[in-house]
Amino acid sequence: MTLKTNESPAFLGHLIRGIVLVAILLVVAAVLWFVLGHQGDPRLGYADSVVRYADRSYEGSAWVELREAAAIRSMITSDDRVRIGKLAVVTGIDRDNLWVVDKVGNLFRLKDGHWTYNGPTARGKRGMRVLTARATADGGVVVGGKSRKGQGLAIWRDTGLQTFETARSGGLRSGHIHLLADDYIHYFTIAGAGNAGTQAYSLISGRIEQIEPQKNRAFFVHTPDNVPDKDLRLPYIRATATFESPTEAYGFWRYRDKGAVLYFQNGTWILIDELSRGVATVRSIWFGEDEGGLFMIAAGIGGLVLSHPFGGTTIERFVNTRLQVPTTADLITVWGIDRNNFWVMDSSGTVSRWYDNTWRTVIRGLYDQDVIFRDAYVAPNGTVHAITEDSIYVLD
Repeated sequence: MTLKTNESPAFLGHLIRGIVLVAILLVVAAVLWFVLGHQGDPRLGYADSVVRYADRSYEGSAWVELREAAAIRSMITSDDRVRIGKLAVVTGIDRDNLWVVDKVGNLFRLKDGHWTYNGPTARGKRGMRVLTARATADGGVVVGGKSRKGQGLAIWRDTGLQTFETARSGGLRSGHIHLLADDYIHYFTIAGAGNAGTQAYSLISGRIEQIEPQKNRAFFVHTPDNVPDKDLRLPYIRATATFESPTEAYGFWRYRDKGAVLYFQNGTWILIDELSRGVATVRSIWFGEDEGGLFMIAAGIGGLVLSHPFGGTTIERFVNTRLQVPTTADLITVWGIDRNNFWVMDSSGTVSRWYDNTWRTVIRGLYDQDVIFRDAYVAPNGTVHAITEDSIYVLD
């Protein structure tokens, strides 16, 4: 038996187009759901680099001093071979896994929410004079400084402590560690009268080598034409961020009132943009990427914030504190979602947000309690750990 239908070819055509339209709308809706539902998620780089932090309101958040961390510090008083130093650096990979290092090289670790003391990087009455530290992708820590034995670089991992000898210098003033891959680290130091003791080192596959200007062109930043620029020496790279692919790194170079944005490629740092406005006061850098491309947000003394799109013009912004709560206006940390939505924190713990072309204070600091933070680490989810000389605080 044959079934008859009254549906015309035109009707079938409309039906098919309708089905196709519904399918397209469903796909668009799924894409919008994914984008809108994940735009507040953090985007991680390599090791301790974060390209985009989680969106946070910080409503109801306040600074809390961690008493358990102070108890951990008391554990080392029983060892007369180890000194207790003032806290110097805090670094990590997320809110539950971080390191606090004091000025003589004692290591305090928060792992999966639990604090432990992991010993000093160098024993003796002086220990190591710590200048810098950065967390590694596997949860370890790299510490740079100076010890009496010339061991200026140390790496602590779950497998144990490794130390590496660097040139001894009596006038060591600052140091910078840059993680470029699992087995590729740069360590730069600045020292001596007229910076004569300034040094550059590479640690590749467990072997440390000094990068000397007389022997290695890589001691200098290169122009886009691959020509070494003798005015741009590597030890003045102050901050770096490595994106998802190890060795795809970007850096901020500064010497006095001159600055530059750099790119790392095939073992060489290459100049992208030169900067001049306000760079002398910069203390913290955040490299990010949004729909407009790569950018850098820099924060520093006096409430200064610099917004620099790669290949574009630097914009100066100052945090407006005159009509708000009292602060130090000494900005030590910057983090955010995109170039038009980010936070800065000053040394008193006051957090301000730049959004919709205006500044707004979102966290009142501890200015009235005379608390001064020396360093701070912001986890990808926006949790902030900050240290004074003898205490650890958290903002969550």
